[in-house]
Amino acid sequence: MIVVLVFVLFLLPHIHGAIEIPISFLTIGLLVYLAVIMLTILAGWYTYSRTEVIITDQFLIAVDQFSFFNRKISQLELHRIQDMRVDRQGFWRTIIDFGDITIETAGEDENFLLQKLAYPEEIAEDLLSRYGNRRTTSRTDTL
Repeated sequence: MIVVLVFVLFLLPHIHGAIEIPISFLTIGLLVYLAVIMLTILAGWYTYSRTEVIITDQFLIAVDQFSFFNRKISQLELHRIQDMRVDRQGFWRTIIDFGDITIETAGEDENFLLQKLAYPEEIAEDLLSRYGNRRTTSRTDTL
């Protein structure tokens, strides 16, 4: 980014003499562009770092941070787990081992969905070992 900044601020006006835009407008525009990029990266890092899955001996707690002011906390009792499915769809998710876990629960509640997890198969195995429930865990890999 520094190379682009130096090019736009110092070299571009000298290469093209026909540019009639004052350097201050270019500087302000470039700084606003860089600020938007940095804020986008910061927002992505913040939501990723604040999203977590907590597994205790009795509960599964999922904290999903969707944006700065949008957070969802879900809780599931481990004894209600009936079945579990691990899904990794797509080339990049398979390569970097990211995926989703869908947990079917006892009762009429909707399925418990854990999205965009690193190492989803390890998390599913940890859930099954903590609860002692040896039901089948199906795996779906799609490219």
